[in-house]
Amino acid sequence: MHPIKAHILCCRTRILLVISIIWPSAMICASPNLLYHVIIPIDPEFTPCVIQFPNLSDFIIFKYCEFFLFYFIPLVLQVILYIHIGRQLFSSEALKTIEPAVGKENFAGAMKARRGVIKMLIAGVTVYFLSFSPHQILLIYNTFSPTLFKETWSFLIFVNIMAYTSSACNPLLYSVFSQKFRQKFQTLLACCRKKQCTPSPSAMYLGCRSKTFLSKSVKTTVTEI
Repeated sequence: MHPIKAHILCCRTRILLVISIIWPSAMICASPNLLYHVIIPIDPEFTPCVIQFPNLSDFIIFKYCEFFLFYFIPLVLQVILYIHIGRQLFSSEALKTIEPAVGKENFAGAMKARRGVIKMLIAGVTVYFLSFSPHQILLIYNTFSPTLFKETWSFLIFVNIMAYTSSACNPLLYSVFSQKFRQKFQTLLACCRKKQCTPSPSAMYLGCRSKTFLSKSVKTTVTEI
C-alpha cells in the first residue's frame, strides 16, 4: 500500500467509526454471559458462578456462535490476510523496487527484515491456534462424542492459562522477530530508569534548601566558636 493512501485510510474519522462499531458489537456478543450467569450454592465453602441456559440446545447454539465468531473466523481471516501480506512482500514487483530504493549493500538486510516479518506472522497464528484450540476441541468432542469428557478444575485452569498465553506471547514474539521493537523497548526502559534515578524538581529544591540551611548553621557555629 502507498504511504499516502495508508494515511488517508487510517484517518481519525475512520478509526472512530471502526471503534464505534466494534465495541457495541463486542458488548452484544458478550451479553449472554451477563444475562445467564448464575450462582449455584453447592456447599457453604464452594459457590461457583456458572453460565446456565434454559435448555441445552440454546447453550450449544451459544457456544458454537462463540466458536465461529471468536475462533474460526478470526483464524481464517488471519491466515488469508497474512498470506496476502507475504505475497505482497515477496512479489516480483516488490522485489524489483527494493534494490533501487535501498541499494545493493542494504538489499540483504531488507530481505532479512521481510523474512522476519513472515516468521513473526506465522508464529502469531500458531500461538493463537494452540492457545484457543483446547477449549474448542473439547466443545466439538462433547457435541459429537457419545461419552462426554469430564472437566476437572486442573483442566479448566490449563485452558484459561492457554487462552491468556495468546495475548501474553505477542510482546515476546515482537521482541524476538523485530529488531526495531527491541530497540524501542530498550529505549523505553532506559527512559523509565532515568526518571527513577533523576530527582523531581521539588526534591531538588528541598535538597538545595537543606544544603543552604546546613551551610548557614555551620558558618554561625564557627563564628560563635
